Amino acid sequence: MICQKCDGNQFVRVDDQTIKACECVTSTAARREQICLEAIDLICNDRATQYGDAQENFSKIADLWSVALEKQVTATDVSICLALLKVARLTQNSKHSDSWRDAIGYLSLGAEISDA
Repeated sequence: MICQKCDGNQFVRVDDQTIKACECVTSTAARREQICLEAIDLICNDRATQYGDAQENFSKIADLWSVALEKQVTATDVSICLALLKVARLTQNSKHSDSWRDAIGYLSLGAEISDA
């Protein structure tokens, strides 16, 4: 029987920028895929719109951190540190789903930036 909500696709679009797993999804692989899709949605839509190009934004952050820390910081360092910030928060509350998605997003952007 095909789910009427997702038409068998396992995902539903909530609005123009948000994709979520359908209620019919229960498999572990589908849950993993949902989490990654939500992270992709954040870094490609919402965060990209709010903060602009990740390379430019992380480079600006790196410049500011370099001054504050009196040592050279790169855009890749920024992505790693921001991911670690989310990991530190997860040690206090591992149920906070936004921190998991944000950490995935920061690491994905770091991989992109390090290839640049």
